[in-house]
Amino acid sequence: MHYRFVEVEGEEDDLDRVANEWRAKGYQLFQAVYKTTYRWVLIFEREAKASA
Repeated sequence: MHYRFVEVEGEEDDLDRVANEWRAKGYQLFQAVYKTTYRWVLIFEREAKASA
């Protein structure tokens, strides 16, 4: 698995926008961690590509 940690500052719409951007890159949202008001860390995961 490959993980990406993305810090987001904003409201729910901002979280959705960032999540959609990373989904378009092939990642899925693994976990959202609340830091402070309007500050989050989103953790995305993606399957590692198999070696041939």
